Amino acid sequence: MTGNDKQRAPLKKAAAPSDRPGPPGPTEADDLLQQPAEPDGTSFPIVGVGASAGGLEALTQLLRALPADAGMAFVLVQHLAPSHASALAEILSRATRMPVMEVHGETTVEPNCVYVIPPDQDMVISGGRLQLLPRKDGGAHRPIDQFFRALAEDRRHLAIGVILSGTASDGTIGLEAIKAEGGITFAQDATAQHQGMPHSAIASGCVDCILPPEEIAREIVRIGRHPYAGPEARARERESEPKLTQVLQLLLRATGVDFTHYKFNTLYRRITRRMVLHKTEHLKDYVHFLQQHPAALEALYHDILISITSFFRNPEAFEAIKSKVFSRLIKDRPPQDPVRIWSLGCSTGQEAYSLAMAYAEFAEAAGSRVPLQLFATDLEETAVETARAGVYAKDIAQDVSAERLRRFFVEIDGSYRIQKSIRDACVFSRHNVLADPPFSRIDLISCRNLLIYLEPVLQQKIMPSLHYALKPAGFLWLGGSETIGGFRNLFEAEDAKHKIYCRKPGHHGTLFPVQQGRAPRASAPQIVVRPGGGTDVYREADRHLAKFAPPSVLVSAELEILQYRGDTGPYLAPAPGKASLDLMKMLREGLVAGVRAAILRAGKEQAPVRDEGLRVRSDGGWHELAVEVVPVTGGGLEAGGFLVLFEDASQARGLQPVTSEGAPTSEEPPAADPDTARLARELSATREYLQSVIEHQEAANEELQSANEEVQSANEELQSINEELETSKEEIQASNEELATVNDELNNRNTELNRLNNDLLNLLDSVQMAIVMLGPDMRIRRFTPAAEELLHLVPADLGRPIGAVKLGFDLPDLEPLLAEVMETLRNQERDVRSKEGRWYSLRLRPYRTLENKIDGVVLVLVDVDLLKRAEEYAQSIVATVREPLLVLDDHLRVETANVSFYRTFQVNPEETEGRVLYELGIREWDIPALRKLLEEVLSQDTAFQDYEVELEFEHIGKKAMLLNARRLRQLDEHSPLILLAIEDITERIQSEALKQADRRKNEFLATLAHELRNPLGPILNSLQIMRLKGGDGKAVRSAFEMMERQVGQMVRLVDDLLDLGRISLGKIELRRRPIELASVVSHAVEAIRPMCENMDQELTVKLPPQPVYLNADPTRVAQMVENLLSNACKFTDKGGRISISAEREGEQAVIRVRDSGVGIAAEELPRHRLDAGEENGRDARRHGGGSQRRSRPWHRVGDKSAGHGRNTRSAAPDNRPRAGTRHVPPHPRGR
Repeated sequence: MTGNDKQRAPLKKAAAPSDRPGPPGPTEADDLLQQPAEPDGTSFPIVGVGASAGGLEALTQLLRALPADAGMAFVLVQHLAPSHASALAEILSRATRMPVMEVHGETTVEPNCVYVIPPDQDMVISGGRLQLLPRKDGGAHRPIDQFFRALAEDRRHLAIGVILSGTASDGTIGLEAIKAEGGITFAQDATAQHQGMPHSAIASGCVDCILPPEEIAREIVRIGRHPYAGPEARARERESEPKLTQVLQLLLRATGVDFTHYKFNTLYRRITRRMVLHKTEHLKDYVHFLQQHPAALEALYHDILISITSFFRNPEAFEAIKSKVFSRLIKDRPPQDPVRIWSLGCSTGQEAYSLAMAYAEFAEAAGSRVPLQLFATDLEETAVETARAGVYAKDIAQDVSAERLRRFFVEIDGSYRIQKSIRDACVFSRHNVLADPPFSRIDLISCRNLLIYLEPVLQQKIMPSLHYALKPAGFLWLGGSETIGGFRNLFEAEDAKHKIYCRKPGHHGTLFPVQQGRAPRASAPQIVVRPGGGTDVYREADRHLAKFAPPSVLVSAELEILQYRGDTGPYLAPAPGKASLDLMKMLREGLVAGVRAAILRAGKEQAPVRDEGLRVRSDGGWHELAVEVVPVTGGGLEAGGFLVLFEDASQARGLQPVTSEGAPTSEEPPAADPDTARLARELSATREYLQSVIEHQEAANEELQSANEEVQSANEELQSINEELETSKEEIQASNEELATVNDELNNRNTELNRLNNDLLNLLDSVQMAIVMLGPDMRIRRFTPAAEELLHLVPADLGRPIGAVKLGFDLPDLEPLLAEVMETLRNQERDVRSKEGRWYSLRLRPYRTLENKIDGVVLVLVDVDLLKRAEEYAQSIVATVREPLLVLDDHLRVETANVSFYRTFQVNPEETEGRVLYELGIREWDIPALRKLLEEVLSQDTAFQDYEVELEFEHIGKKAMLLNARRLRQLDEHSPLILLAIEDITERIQSEALKQADRRKNEFLATLAHELRNPLGPILNSLQIMRLKGGDGKAVRSAFEMMERQVGQMVRLVDDLLDLGRISLGKIELRRRPIELASVVSHAVEAIRPMCENMDQELTVKLPPQPVYLNADPTRVAQMVENLLSNACKFTDKGGRISISAEREGEQAVIRVRDSGVGIAAEELPRHRLDAGEENGRDARRHGGGSQRRSRPWHRVGDKSAGHGRNTRSAAPDNRPRAGTRHVPPHPRGR
């Protein structure tokens, strides 16, 4: 089982464990974990993209291939120069329809958005919110690893990691974290401009897919739509349990490992992850796929066991181990008793080596010589092999300090390898804690983050096994999300914060649990571990072997003593001076030459070598012995070694020596004779000589050794310098990557700048306008072809001050104008004339940069010659217009006025222009209605015509005027103007008044003639009566009275003629008095009756039965009635009918005259109602009569005519006396 160093998401606090004695049952409540929080159901995948040198192109290709509705967020982590403002977000926004934003502050991640890391910042994610951190100083900058690790912890299986072009290895560790949490990982293929980062990730084995950026985008979109990443994924987990069991059975048969009681969620996510990679959406289809592809089962097996680990994870916990565990373990401990540590689930060995290095640091600081023996185990063989080799990528530098790198690592081929002393202290092996027997007599067990992958049933079986493996005072170290649960009877907390527990004494159940997790195999040997004693089988074996085997030492190829066997004291002794295990230094006198020669021969022949007859000085004398050297290999001796056996001569005689073939020899020592003695002496002399040579050689060797130590010291110094240079190289490399990214951005900007320059050049060439751009020092920067021609500029004028260039215009105040524009930042505009006489509009504008800074002036000359001439033409027309004209601005202020205005109203421009209209003069124009109309013209773009006003002016008197106004639009979005035209109609009104007076005079004379003529008819009739009836006194008297009345009327009319003023006003003086209506009507009827009789007309009279009184002029009433009857008589044919009636209707006295004459056309009736003065006068005069202009209080109530006959109704107020009131004659109504 692996997973010791798994990084987990934030954890929930576990319930307090039970204190009941004995091991707890395997219930969910007794789970030994503080469960990590799961992402909520609304979570969506977040894609982390890391890139460095050459990454801009890859990022652009990736984003261009992504749709705008991918349903996931994208966070881009690019190596950026810390001191350079980045335009990465702006550049990438052109490649995608998704919004691209640079992160500022804490930002909530939303789907379908792209987020870019800012320069000089590190970035992490927590709770779905991006957070910026200050960039760390010193060491290699690895922002991609930092973000990917945080992303893996925050999004877990919904994290997707992508590594694109870049050098070095940033992002590899982050991808490992994402894959360990169940996420998907990608790396760019050979299309990457720089292969360092993609190759590092691929070499680590953590990359799922190796594709070009466009294909990566398509795969990401597919993954985002897979049920694995959808919101319904959690709901489908338990539904898939039956099919999941089939997958576990396949794994059991293929690997022999039973994953039945592993955490369901972990297994499900590992399996669904493989389904995503194999493009399978349903578990039943994946089961079928596994059955057809055994290699997929092996990949799934490794995926389940995948883990992420790092050196010195949780450094504060390692410090706690040093201070609270190691200090107690070495207290009063003999040097020959090593500290034994067991690291479970060691994965690729980082944590095991971290423990070994931590112990080495502690032992050195404490001055302890107690050795370390560390056992590291894991279920996955490939992970164990990696750990055993001890070679790691250089990106471990972000977890290991420079001091530890220098002390415990050796750099080889671009990687770091653990030093031999640390590797020798660690033993790695494959081991299944659920199936294999545990180790024993362990001082410290590191079981960090292993239990989190097991269900409670397995957790309950492991804890007693760990208790058994520990010594009585041993320690257990768990992960941050793990607890001892209900096993308080086995362990007690030593440091609860760092999850360090101490073993409680006592025996609890079985020594180790029943096998679980590995299928039984027939070929597996039966291992029986007996309970009890601490007897070490190796020590017991050594004790028995020592009784029979000769003393010996095991040495390496460098002749360093590795192991002693038996009593080697008679043959070996420590050399004086510095402690050393060099065999040649420890051999006693007499053995150096013979042993060296035997070792050389054995090494050369790779066969055992035996040398007899050697002598050694020991115990004050010389002793004979035999030496045998046997070459050995394996057992951790990579370069081989030798086993050197020392056999005393007395014992050798009792034993048969072994030849190189291993067969016993039967040779006996030869008999002594003089030659033999001589040879022995010569041999002795030779030996002494050789001994001296050897001693000289050893002295030389010692000197060489000293020199070698000095070289070694220098080498260490060089190594330190090399490491410093390596660090500097990495920093420079990181800076180079950032500079490469900046260079990519600058290349893009340069391309854009070239395009903009081309656009600007073509624009300036195409614009038929003279434009000159000046710098802040008034030097010419750029000008258009039109300016070159108009201002007589040449290319050599670029960079020259504008004042030093002779322009084609006379502009003496140009430089002060330019200085004013630079100072006030206000536009300047004026009309100028060229030497050829053409008019131009000179416009000066401040030159503003994108940062809104003023960096010069833009001079523009617009040809307005046609406009100017048109303006002059218009002004000449306006000047000749006789009507006064005013131009008002949007505040009704007078801008200009024409000559006619000043002449008409006798004012000058100084007191007119610039003033508000209604403030002119003595505020004659202050007319609210006029002001309202003018404001409507401005706001609603309307116009008005013939608005008549009559004003009294101080100098010219009363004026009647017609006003016309309309809005004028201006160019350049200036405020609109109003053109107000004034027409003086005073003389016209006066002329019309005179005409009206003359018309009234004529009407009056016509009426007067009519009125004078009417009485003549009755007089003539009376004279006829008198002539015909001269004898009838009554008739004559009546005729005489009528003549008298008619003559009186004529006298009154003649009196009216004396008052010419009345004639001009059309008024006649009334002499009102109370009269009775019937009497007046009767007299009028009698005066007209003769005319009717002459025309054989029937005249009918109807008078009121009761008196009706009026307050009126009797003469005028009689004239009115006579006029009505006379007209009726004139316009009624012979034999026609005429009727007149007088009656009271309510409060009025009414007289009606009806006739059967020619009548009046219907369309003429309104005119007759309005003006009774004419009353069809021309026709009346044609028939011998006229018309009467009636006076009030009589008024025409109505006329009716259908084209034949006429009905006229006249009414006046009834003025009869009323009881209880005083009679007051009413005033006349109107004229």
